[in-house]
Amino acid sequence: SSDKAAGSAQSRIVMRKPVTVTLSAPRHLAPGDTAELALTLFNHDAEAADYSCTVALPAGLEAVKGASRTFTGKALKKGEQRRHVLKVHATERLGAGKVSAALTVGAAKADDDTFVTVRSVNVAQSAYRFSVLKTGESFAASFAGEFLGTPSGSLRLAASPALAVKNALDWLNDYPHGCLEQTAAGAFPYLALPALVKVGLVDAELAATNRHKVADAYAQLQTMALSDGSFAMWAGGNATWSEATVFALHFIFEAEKRELISLDAPTRQKHINWLRSRLADADPAKRAFRAYAAYVLATAGDRSFVTAARHIAESTGKPDLALFLAGGALVRGGYAKLGAPLMLDALENDCWREHGVPTSFSDDACRLGMTLHILMACAIPGDELPTRLAFELAKTIRSDGSAWGTTQANAWAALGLAAYAEKFPPLPAEAEAAVNGKREKLEFSGARTLPARDGTVVTNRANSPLIVESKITGIPRKTPPDGGKLVLKKEFLNEKGEAVREARHGDKIYVRLTLDSPAEFRDLAISDLLPGGLEIEDETLASRAVNLPSSMTEKYGKLVPKRLEKRDDRVLVFGDTGRGIGVVTYQTRAVIRGEFAIPPLHAEAMYDPQVNGIRNGGGVFTVK
Repeated sequence: SSDKAAGSAQSRIVMRKPVTVTLSAPRHLAPGDTAELALTLFNHDAEAADYSCTVALPAGLEAVKGASRTFTGKALKKGEQRRHVLKVHATERLGAGKVSAALTVGAAKADDDTFVTVRSVNVAQSAYRFSVLKTGESFAASFAGEFLGTPSGSLRLAASPALAVKNALDWLNDYPHGCLEQTAAGAFPYLALPALVKVGLVDAELAATNRHKVADAYAQLQTMALSDGSFAMWAGGNATWSEATVFALHFIFEAEKRELISLDAPTRQKHINWLRSRLADADPAKRAFRAYAAYVLATAGDRSFVTAARHIAESTGKPDLALFLAGGALVRGGYAKLGAPLMLDALENDCWREHGVPTSFSDDACRLGMTLHILMACAIPGDELPTRLAFELAKTIRSDGSAWGTTQANAWAALGLAAYAEKFPPLPAEAEAAVNGKREKLEFSGARTLPARDGTVVTNRANSPLIVESKITGIPRKTPPDGGKLVLKKEFLNEKGEAVREARHGDKIYVRLTLDSPAEFRDLAISDLLPGGLEIEDETLASRAVNLPSSMTEKYGKLVPKRLEKRDDRVLVFGDTGRGIGVVTYQTRAVIRGEFAIPPLHAEAMYDPQVNGIRNGGGVFTVK
């Protein structure tokens, strides 16, 4: 070569295995579904030879009767491919499992694998019982029920109403949605975990997660942050959700005080400025909301709360929740002599029973938990009132396993009871547990967990009350019947708009969801689980989680969706509804041949558990 010459050259190098096997399987199935697993065998460069391909199935899948999991053939030539189909049946073994295929062509080998999840069309359900036993009283535990697989159960005892906090934490940790309020509510009670460990009501392993949980929540909140220091309802939104912003900022400033997160000065000041702007709202209906904003400012150490709190206290015509919150702001900000009498005056009037305050999504449990939490934070002397509030709050827990029913209620109930337990730790307890004729004497402090055995009888042998809770959670074998205030309907439509229950492989299928509401309701969540053979298509190739502008909502009838999430196996719609009929339609593709159970359609008001609806899917959808 010459040092005065230059040039370039290129050549194509193909890197591949001599033979390959490609396995196509559904992402999810329901017990009883049948589906075809498709195998494509290809000889790229190996010498022609006989082949063998074997499929390994997880516990949740089994080959249909008579079907072989091994396929063989003669002389798979170079450049040739073969296809095989294995028909499988989904068992009642729920969970994800690996399906694998191993191919041998002479001396050449290849493999492929994928995961298939067997999940029930029904959602998990819980049965929860809470009881306060006086001396000599007994509690008989029952863990019976018709479930798929083995349900989980627990039986816990403590001489404190704060025993119920762990149930709220577990429910919040499993909650599937993540708007502004839900994100803050899911992490706020974790600030109290160190105190709950200290008094023996939760274990240290759970408490060790609080820093990670709080940091994750704060990071998620930043995706909803707006330039003025407020927050939107959903990640990427552009409209302030004022009520939830105050709650989120309360969480943020309390986490900052505990050194679980750190705020840079400009961001902190933007939050402070936004809260200050709330104090200027003169709407009489928002007195309690302004008082809550003042309390959060006091928590943050900003002095601007003083004038607003005093104005609310001086202008009130009755000892309501606004007076209690204004008094709490003054106490928290260093003016205990001014604030404590206001708080006590409001408490004597049962201020927590006032409806519709301080936010539109506050229910009785929210206000009771908030009152107890702030009462403890302000260190008002006395034990009779906090104890009454704590037991009243604990007794309002629901029997369906959702603790206090909503993310907001669970957050405040957990915060209030945890603060109570920190100041008034559980008393030493004495009890007797009897099961199958065997009796065991129990002496303990904090919480005691017993094996979840049906028929266990617990008797209080101490002179103070004993709290007992039992819970069983599992997937019900039977789908609940149609019902609820919201009347639902689900239809599968072909490209001609005809209702169908079967399609050919590759067909486009539209799913139309209809909601008929008897009244206006806010903050609905509609959840539609797909049959196993269908896969969601995004016709716009846009993000699968989008906030819907108001200009796009007219086509939905009385339904006003604000956010649409297309997940792997379901579609979620969040929004409000007016009285009448609303419709949402989304697009799917038939991608796996087989017969698949049609899951129920669910809807609920996220901050009013009494507003809900279920439509039993019933039958199967067939892909040919």
